[in-house]
Amino acid sequence: WFEMGTSFALPAMGALSGRIKDRFETTDSGIGVLTSAYYVAAMVGPMVGGLCMDKYGPGIVVIAANVIVAGGAFCQAFADGPDQFWLLILGRLLLGFGGEITPFTTVEILGRLFPDYFGLMAGVRNMIQSTSGFLAFVLLPIWADTQSNENDGTSFALWMCFLLALVSLFSCIIVKWSMSREAEHAAEQASAEAQSDQATITKTIRAFAKATTPVAPLGCEKWKLPFSFYLAAVGIKAQYFAPFAFTAFSNEIYKGKFGQTSTQASFQTGVISLVAGLLGPPMGALSDKYGARAPSLMVASLLSVVGFVVLAIATGGSPAVWVATLLFAMQYGFGDTVAYISIRFIVGVDRAGIGYGIYGILGNMIAAIVPVIGGILLDQESGGEELVCWYFAALMVMAALCWLLVRVLEGKRSLLELPADKIIETTDEDIQLAALSYVVAPPTASVVVSKSAENGK
Repeated sequence: WFEMGTSFALPAMGALSGRIKDRFETTDSGIGVLTSAYYVAAMVGPMVGGLCMDKYGPGIVVIAANVIVAGGAFCQAFADGPDQFWLLILGRLLLGFGGEITPFTTVEILGRLFPDYFGLMAGVRNMIQSTSGFLAFVLLPIWADTQSNENDGTSFALWMCFLLALVSLFSCIIVKWSMSREAEHAAEQASAEAQSDQATITKTIRAFAKATTPVAPLGCEKWKLPFSFYLAAVGIKAQYFAPFAFTAFSNEIYKGKFGQTSTQASFQTGVISLVAGLLGPPMGALSDKYGARAPSLMVASLLSVVGFVVLAIATGGSPAVWVATLLFAMQYGFGDTVAYISIRFIVGVDRAGIGYGIYGILGNMIAAIVPVIGGILLDQESGGEELVCWYFAALMVMAALCWLLVRVLEGKRSLLELPADKIIETTDEDIQLAALSYVVAPPTASVVVSKSAENGK
């Protein structure tokens, strides 16, 4: 439920675009301003949220992010009429800022709660996200149609978005409270055990663990991320080209080159997100079991390469579109689950927030540039549809090469490549358990008998 408010409040401008234009007496340019406001804030939010997460932990930050999302949803619903268009813009700024923080804080909380099933939980999260995003486009117009007056219907749909944002906020508070209670219980156990015979051994093991654990980088050093991270950032963003960047042109290509209607073309796009969401949990489970994330993401990128090539060389008919759609869905189902969480494995838990923040800036820059070039290619007098398909195929080849280089730089024994059960994060509880085992059943000491020089024995 952490991102339910975001899933409905963010796409409201698209699902209710016609009604929004009537409500605020604006044009497509006004809708463009609202979209730009979201992306401007989305470039700032991840960096601020990431730094705060590294300092205060993901639990409190996801609550703060959902407070901001709820504030944005409130402004979006409260604004009414052209004289309050500025309030709607403020709402979109707040949604862009907080809405880009909730994804990685949610993923980080899942990683800490379920380390052995991180990929599976990330897949379940993506399935819920895809389903709720799909439902947003279905339910928002239905909610708006429940009122006889069009403006009242728009208000009702937007206030429902605000209600769901409050549900997300409430769920975050419950989980944070539950985690705090568990931490307090663990502290009480540690205090009781400190009075026992294992206290000395616990301190010894803890000191040894600290001595052999690499110290987390501090100050400016923590900003020196490995080169493999920047290669991975390109590869991660490429996982979203088919369902998002290419979607800006797919309807035109499907109608012009393959003779489909607007409804059919939109349905193909919806199938990508829906199928990818269903594939998320099993793909995440495979990642947990076998690791090898960089090579797997390279293969997934090549699936989209094949899909774009099929669209480029096909001469018409729906089979080619369906083949490409299923290839895009498989790539997106695996990529959306595994690619995003790879940031945590590459930069480490101590710098995960910085990694997510820098990726947010780089990713949004890439997302802003890629469609512009695609639009220029599509506007060519002849062969524009094929050029766009070849363009995205080349981008996905580049993504595959990036993942190949990440594998070479990180190595097969890195955290990125290991199965989930091979990644061990030692806590005080583990240390205390080891100490208790030592007290209950200490290792048998070997006895060494040596001759004495004095007695000859």
